[in-house]
Amino acid sequence: MLSLQSNANVVYSRIMQQLSPKKYIQTKARSLPIYKCLINKDWEESQIASINVLRKHVNGRVTAGMFLIDLLCLGVKDTFYFFNVDEAEVLERYEGFMHEFTEIDYNLAHNIVYAGHDFAREFNIEPHPEFEISKYILEEDNDEIPLIDIAVGDEDGDPNLLVDNANQFRDALAKLKKYAGEGNYTYTVINENGIDDINENDLLNEFENGAISDYALGDITHETVRDISFQNLLLKEEVEKRTFLEQNYIMLELQLRILRITQPDYVTLEDEFDDINYDLIDNAIDKPQSVNDEAYSLFEEKWHEIQAFVAKQGDVFDAAVAEKLDAYFNALLAEHSDNVQIVNNVLENINATEKPELYREVIGLLQQQSDKHPLALLAIIARKLFENEADVVTYKYVYEAKNITDLFPKTIAFTLSELNLLFLIKLLYHLRKKETNYVIYYYELLSEIGIESIILTNTLPTIINELKAVHALFEENE
Repeated sequence: MLSLQSNANVVYSRIMQQLSPKKYIQTKARSLPIYKCLINKDWEESQIASINVLRKHVNGRVTAGMFLIDLLCLGVKDTFYFFNVDEAEVLERYEGFMHEFTEIDYNLAHNIVYAGHDFAREFNIEPHPEFEISKYILEEDNDEIPLIDIAVGDEDGDPNLLVDNANQFRDALAKLKKYAGEGNYTYTVINENGIDDINENDLLNEFENGAISDYALGDITHETVRDISFQNLLLKEEVEKRTFLEQNYIMLELQLRILRITQPDYVTLEDEFDDINYDLIDNAIDKPQSVNDEAYSLFEEKWHEIQAFVAKQGDVFDAAVAEKLDAYFNALLAEHSDNVQIVNNVLENINATEKPELYREVIGLLQQQSDKHPLALLAIIARKLFENEADVVTYKYVYEAKNITDLFPKTIAFTLSELNLLFLIKLLYHLRKKETNYVIYYYELLSEIGIESIILTNTLPTIINELKAVHALFEENE
């Protein structure tokens, strides 16, 4: 016969199995006792606090929330969580520098997190998206928590935005301009020599200090290329060692940087869009609002399976590989034709010219779900635009929408995949109209997201040619 404690453990185990980690944290984490709180010893001096709050389960394991708090400006800059793991797994994060951390009282940890959070919100700067989950590892922010005065901002109490390079947190800089106002904030770029305060007019002269050689072959993308120094991008011998796709990313990044210096007004459109698109990226969710938990879990499982299967086929595309891919994708579609994310993922992995029948089948499946799922509609339009099949009149309302919330007003938040598809649509549309400044704007949004796609990679040469034409036009008029 089981003891009372054994019975309790059995019940507890069943609850753990029934709830996903996110759901458990949102509904049960606050019932766990707070076990330990850690923070970096120099948090007051640096005004950057790395906080870990651990709660202990009855099974002896812990659920922990990690919070990187920027008390100078950005608030909850980063956060993630561990769910029901051994304490040793959490402490592995501190291996080699545990001596730089110390234990603190929970009330102090709570006040530091929310001091940074609330200060950032004064300027409409949102916390990291994962805070929507990890905040439940903290106690509720109410009057039951004793208030402790935590210094925020610079010595005058104004925000000071610290960035590693001029491309970082551009959306936050725009918000400081709007909500704090000129003269009421500081913008600081940290370089390898320390910290340099720079005037806004000098921003475009400050570039990154990464090197091409820092990246393994194939790892330079539209996202990572932004961290490579201007001088390094000009190293012809280094560039020629890279793949054709990487060379395109490098060429495009060079063209963009030159335009930012020579024609800053031409490439700056954030004010026109009031930066809502950067806000949408910052607040993106993992699961589409229109997809249930079961379908999303299935997609996650199949996504890894698809990537592994495609990678296994190697770089050589012959008849045998084509036959394998056809069979694999057809089996996936037969079993999961109602899962919009799986169908879209198949679309992202097929070439319409090489597999026309499969392409038409996938488009048809997405069309059946386009009334219910924003992802399906956006995937269809993006791919049809790319394949020169899109009717300008039919989709005019999509091309002219200022942002995704105008298109889907009933949807509260969007995934990065949904945003990525809309930005691709916008880029392709403006590329057709030769409105290159808008092409640049949407390309930079795509780079911020960092999702690679067959549409973008195949469009790079056209974008590069358009940028070259713009350079030539400005040179003629000088």
